[in-house]
Amino acid sequence: MNRTLLKLILLGFVLISVGCANNGVKKGKTASESAVYLKGIHSKILDPTTKNKTLSCKVQSEIKEKSWVKIVAWANDCVQLGHFKQVEFYGNYLAKNHHMGPWGAYFLSLAAENRGEVDRALWMIELALKKTPNEGLLLYQKGRLTWAAKEFEVAVKIFERALKLRPDLLGARMMLGQLYYRDQEFAQAKKHFSVAVKLDNRMTDAWVGLAECELENGNAEAALASLEKAIDLAPKNLDYRMREAFVYERVIKNNQQALSAYKNIRRMGRRLGMTPSVTKQLNEKIEQLKSQVARETPGEQVSQRSPAREEGVSK
Repeated sequence: MNRTLLKLILLGFVLISVGCANNGVKKGKTASESAVYLKGIHSKILDPTTKNKTLSCKVQSEIKEKSWVKIVAWANDCVQLGHFKQVEFYGNYLAKNHHMGPWGAYFLSLAAENRGEVDRALWMIELALKKTPNEGLLLYQKGRLTWAAKEFEVAVKIFERALKLRPDLLGARMMLGQLYYRDQEFAQAKKHFSVAVKLDNRMTDAWVGLAECELENGNAEAALASLEKAIDLAPKNLDYRMREAFVYERVIKNNQQALSAYKNIRRMGRRLGMTPSVTKQLNEKIEQLKSQVARETPGEQVSQRSPAREEGVSK
């Protein structure tokens, strides 16, 4: 089975800058008091793969008047917007003023990761985990950094543990889905991609991953249904449409529908600036399919499913 589309499934959970913090614990405080810093904070909110429609990275002058919950929300927005100097600022502020909680060290870990300082990022996330050892989001960050350190088997175990604690971690779901797909454990991969689309049905990479798993399981119709979801969400993505056409041609072996799909891609490609080499290959494919369709008995290969239409045209 062609694996090229797997490259389209993002592994991009790289967040990212640098910082230092006052990590002392006040006398009379106990580690159990850090639990208060989990109230109102959910992994789905802090998971950078879950994009908010309205993001805000507030200026530093407003910080003293806000609660730590609001500051955490701002810091997370800054991560998603790529404003890592501000992420570093918020991390240091939380580490100094709310040191019983894990979030200062967490954001400083993301900041260090952005600078490519994996060792420092690991040190900071370990500090966060000492404060809150059973927080799935923190384990997910540790798993990502462990993967970056090339300790792959250990990283997978950390991801699995993170999901047991926080099943709504979309990033961890996607990471494990891709890893299990790579290792040809398609049932496991499908499980994670299926949960991912339930967590966020606009996650195109999850729909594409699910489609690939269905193809491996020999379920072309289900694969096409998932691809159409991805195309609906990203109508200008010609790679998704090419994969759909490939399934019609090579898997379902319906040359008529494949021809229609490739023609549709060519029309869109002209508007979107498809490269001459790709256009040439597409023209050759279309001419080849035209000849094959002409030789086929009329009415032979009839299907109730039609290729996804062009952007802006309802199915």
